[in-house]
Amino acid sequence: EFEDLSDHVRLIPIKNNKFGNIITRCLNYLWLQIQIAFGVAKNSKHVDVWIFFGGGGLLLPLIIAKLFRKKAVLSMTVSVEQSNQHIQGAYRIPLKINSVIINLSFLFADGIFLANENLIHQCNLTSYAKKVSIAYEHYIDFDKFTCSTPFQERSNCVGFVGRLSAEKGIENFVMAVDLLRDS
Repeated sequence: EFEDLSDHVRLIPIKNNKFGNIITRCLNYLWLQIQIAFGVAKNSKHVDVWIFFGGGGLLLPLIIAKLFRKKAVLSMTVSVEQSNQHIQGAYRIPLKINSVIINLSFLFADGIFLANENLIHQCNLTSYAKKVSIAYEHYIDFDKFTCSTPFQERSNCVGFVGRLSAEKGIENFVMAVDLLRDS
């Protein structure tokens, strides 16, 4: 049984407009930053530490968190170049602009969590060594999360864990659900 976290977790809905040229992509990226920054400002009285997953691309929200005197931590799983390759549609901005934004984010962040040590060099983080922590443990504690219902008594339930994006396989998941529903 999972603890009800509804009093401890806040979701900030973000609208996504899909436009193609570089000017509208940069404006959409700025609008994304503004929307998240507004959510950070609105919810900061309830938060001790802001953790920005997905890296340092969220400079404006990070600065707002700092203005509210909150700790702000970045969590990076890929390099800046890899991150830019995964961003599609409305928010993809030129790599040089993205690199400047991310490097400024490193400067303002209180901490930087990395998925592995290779990212220290890939992201040029050697000068921020005091802020960097490596998240070595990526596992599920099967003592806490275990199946207690015998297989024959389980209902049909399928779940998806991950970001709802192509590289995480969401399209395959949707197709599999359709196949299961039809059979």
